[in-house]
Amino acid sequence: MLKDRLKTLRHEKRLTQKEVADKLGTSYQTYQQWERGVRTPKIASLNQLAEIFNVSTDYLAGRDDSLDELFNIIRENNPTGEDKQALIQLIDSYFKNRE
Repeated sequence: MLKDRLKTLRHEKRLTQKEVADKLGTSYQTYQQWERGVRTPKIASLNQLAEIFNVSTDYLAGRDDSLDELFNIIRENNPTGEDKQALIQLIDSYFKNRE
Protein backbone atom coordinates (compact mmCIF):
# COMPACT_ATOMS: atom_id res chain seq x y z
CA MET A 1 0.00 0.00 0.00
CA LEU A 2 2.71 2.51 1.00
CA LYS A 3 4.79 1.85 -2.09
CA ASP A 4 1.80 2.41 -4.38
CA ARG A 5 0.79 5.62 -2.65
CA LEU A 6 4.34 6.98 -2.76
CA LYS A 7 4.55 6.39 -6.49
CA THR A 8 1.09 7.81 -7.19
CA LEU A 9 1.66 10.93 -5.09
CA ARG A 10 5.08 11.51 -6.61
CA HIS A 11 3.61 11.32 -10.11
CA GLU A 12 0.78 13.67 -9.14
CA LYS A 13 3.37 16.20 -7.90
CA ARG A 14 5.41 15.60 -11.09
CA LEU A 15 8.53 14.81 -9.09
CA THR A 16 11.28 12.33 -9.83
CA GLN A 17 12.46 9.81 -7.26
CA LYS A 18 15.70 11.78 -6.98
CA GLU A 19 13.84 15.03 -6.32
CA VAL A 20 11.85 13.43 -3.49
CA ALA A 21 15.01 11.86 -2.07
CA ASP A 22 16.75 15.25 -2.17
CA LYS A 23 13.84 16.90 -0.34
CA LEU A 24 14.10 14.19 2.32
CA GLY A 25 17.86 14.37 2.58
CA THR A 26 18.14 10.67 1.80
CA SER A 27 19.70 8.78 -1.06
CA TYR A 28 17.95 8.08 -4.34
CA GLN A 29 18.52 4.35 -3.75
CA THR A 30 16.82 4.44 -0.36
CA TYR A 31 13.76 6.23 -1.70
CA GLN A 32 13.63 3.87 -4.68
CA GLN A 33 13.58 0.91 -2.28
CA TRP A 34 10.62 2.44 -0.43
CA GLU A 35 8.70 2.83 -3.68
CA ARG A 36 9.47 -0.76 -4.66
CA GLY A 37 8.44 -2.04 -1.22
CA VAL A 38 11.90 -3.45 -0.48
CA ARG A 39 12.33 -1.25 2.61
CA THR A 40 10.02 0.78 4.82
CA PRO A 41 10.80 4.36 5.85
CA LYS A 42 11.35 5.23 9.50
CA ILE A 43 8.69 7.31 11.25
CA ALA A 44 10.64 10.57 10.81
CA SER A 45 10.90 9.98 7.06
CA LEU A 46 7.23 9.02 6.88
CA ASN A 47 6.35 12.34 8.53
CA GLN A 48 8.52 14.20 6.02
CA LEU A 49 6.89 12.34 3.12
CA ALA A 50 3.45 13.30 4.43
CA GLU A 51 4.53 16.95 4.48
CA ILE A 52 6.04 16.80 0.98
CA PHE A 53 2.91 15.22 -0.49
CA ASN A 54 0.50 17.18 1.74
CA VAL A 55 -1.26 14.07 3.04
CA SER A 56 -1.53 12.40 6.44
CA THR A 57 0.72 9.60 7.60
CA ASP A 58 -2.48 7.54 7.98
CA TYR A 59 -3.15 8.04 4.28
CA LEU A 60 0.39 6.98 3.36
CA ALA A 61 0.06 3.89 5.53
CA GLY A 62 -3.30 2.98 4.01
CA ARG A 63 -5.44 3.72 7.05
CA ASP A 64 -7.35 6.61 5.40
CA ASP A 65 -8.84 6.21 1.93
CA SER A 66 -10.84 9.46 1.80
CA LEU A 67 -8.39 11.12 -0.61
CA ASP A 68 -8.65 8.12 -2.93
CA GLU A 69 -12.42 8.49 -2.95
CA LEU A 70 -12.16 12.17 -3.83
CA PHE A 71 -9.63 11.56 -6.61
CA ASN A 72 -11.76 8.73 -8.02
CA ILE A 73 -14.84 10.96 -8.18
CA ILE A 74 -12.86 13.61 -10.01
CA ARG A 75 -11.23 11.13 -12.42
CA GLU A 76 -14.53 9.38 -13.22
CA ASN A 77 -16.06 12.68 -14.32
CA ASN A 78 -13.14 13.63 -16.60
CA PRO A 79 -13.08 17.34 -15.65
CA THR A 80 -11.98 19.99 -18.10
CA GLY A 81 -9.35 22.56 -17.18
CA GLU A 82 -12.17 24.96 -16.33
CA ASP A 83 -13.82 22.32 -14.11
CA LYS A 84 -10.55 21.75 -12.26
CA GLN A 85 -10.13 25.48 -11.61
CA ALA A 86 -13.70 25.71 -10.30
CA LEU A 87 -13.12 22.73 -7.99
CA ILE A 88 -9.89 24.24 -6.66
CA GLN A 89 -11.64 27.55 -5.95
CA LEU A 90 -14.57 25.77 -4.31
CA ILE A 91 -12.35 23.68 -2.04
CA ASP A 92 -10.13 26.66 -1.20
CA SER A 93 -13.16 28.80 -0.38
CA TYR A 94 -14.66 26.04 1.78
CA PHE A 95 -11.57 25.77 3.96
CA LYS A 96 -11.06 29.54 4.23
CA ASN A 97 -14.67 30.09 5.32
CA ARG A 98 -14.69 27.13 7.70
CA GLU A 99 -12.27 28.83 10.10
